[in-house]
Order: sequence, then structure tokens, then C-alpha cells
Amino acid sequence: MRTLPRRRRPKLILREVGSPSIAQYRDPYLQNRIAYRILRRVYRYADRIIALTEGARRDLVRNFAVPEGIIAMMLTNAVVPPATADRIAQWDGETGRESDLVVCVGRLSPEKDQATLIRAMGLLPAGRSWRLALVGDGAERGNLEALARSRGLSDRILFTGQVDDPFAWMRRARLAVCTSVYEGLCNAIIEALACGTPVVSTNCPYGPAEILQGGRYGTLTPVGDAGAMAVAIEAALSAVPDRGALMARGQNYTATRAAERFLEIAAELRPKSASADGPFVVARVL
Repeated sequence: MRTLPRRRRPKLILREVGSPSIAQYRDPYLQNRIAYRILRRVYRYADRIIALTEGARRDLVRNFAVPEGIIAMMLTNAVVPPATADRIAQWDGETGRESDLVVCVGRLSPEKDQATLIRAMGLLPAGRSWRLALVGDGAERGNLEALARSRGLSDRILFTGQVDDPFAWMRRARLAVCTSVYEGLCNAIIEALACGTPVVSTNCPYGPAEILQGGRYGTLTPVGDAGAMAVAIEAALSAVPDRGALMARGQNYTATRAAERFLEIAAELRPKSASADGPFVVARVL
């Protein structure tokens, strides 16, 4: 794009969904780890870089030498599609709930660290009734199934494999848990909140703490600490949630809000001379 004449050159907007400093070493895909090392040199050529979290914005500035002026904060994401938002709005928040069901949604991969969750579930009080559904699939499934067997928990842990609609599981769950080592944002937490489902999450970089506003909308525990997570899960299973407040927080991450925010960012790059029929047109969200 930079080789094109300036008058013909389109605007370039990059959307950074990860935690760059961590992903360049720990992303599960080799091509992504290589890409982050290359991006260190070329980020600055973008007209805008969209960051989903304040933590990612700081990371880009401090560790990738990205000028602050070209970073735009999204602070939302298109996690809750319109049809799902409508379905949730017509639901009482309780029908279909299973009182002992804990759900963890995400690929079965090292950076999601479901092993810590399995260990935490084994530390719950002996009298506590619970079942765990690990919703997703991935390379770690065999190791996680072996860990469940070694802890004598196989009969209480369900490996669902890949599913098309994680919201169906969140609407059934008593509690949703995230045990990630790092997250770009964490759509699974948003899906849980939109359904009024309480959340326990690791305080990993960067999304969970920002979505949960430091613990206002869920419980945060140290990364990799099974004991602390077990305590938080037990407390959450015993508490009465404010489903209305959780759902309201989840509604900040609808497709409509994300589209509106993206168009605002795009409009900042519109040439002053542009008009509705000019070279740069921003569509309206209906």
C-alpha cells in the first residue's frame, strides 16, 4: 500500500486482538509467533491500529514502539449477535439452568490452561455437588482427559468437543470459568455475562480484568493458582447472582455496538473534503 501514490492510497486499519508481547512467544500457532516478530517493524505504517483493551494499547506503545496517536481503543467487540441478544431478552434468566453445572468455553490449548481448572475442581469440598463441561476441542484434549482420570474426576467432567452455539451452554450454567494464561479479550466471559451467568477468571493479560472491571462483575484469581480458583468457584456456587447487572454488562459487547464504534474510528480517517458520494464513505448502522 505504501508504494501507491498518496492520492490513490487507501487507509490501512489494523485490528490487534491479541496480547502482542505474550503472543509472540506463547501463541499456539508458529505462523502467528513469527508474524508478531515481523509486526514489530511494520506496525507504524498503519493509519490506525485498533486495540480491544487498554492493556494491549499499553503493550503496543511500550514494547512495539507504536505511536500513541495511531492507536484507537475499541473497548467492545461483536460477541453477541442480534439474534442471540433478542433470544436472551425474551428469556427469564433462570429457565433451563442446572444448579451444579460449571462451564468453561474455549479451545483445549496450553494457553487456556484448563488443567488448572480440573485441579481446582478436585479441591472443592467433598459435599459440593458439581459437574464440569469443557466446551471446545483442541490438541490438549488427550492430556486433559488423562488428568481427569488420574484425579478420579472423569465421571464429573464432560468434554463436549466443538459446538456451534456456546450461548446454549452459558444459559444452562450455574457458573462460567476462564483459566487462561493470557487473553486478547475473552469472548467466553462476555458470552457468560450476556446470559447472566457469574464468572470466575484468572487475572491474566489483558481482557478479563477489563471486562469484569477489576472484580465488579466477577471474581479474579492469580494465573495457575488452582487453590485460589477452587475457593473462588466454591464461593460463586454458593452466592446468589445479580443476573440483571451481569446481563447489562454483557450488552456492551453486541455486534451493533461494535459496528458503531468501528465506524467512528473509520470516520476519523475520512478526508475533510470527502462527502457522501466522495472517495471515502462511512455507512450508517441501521
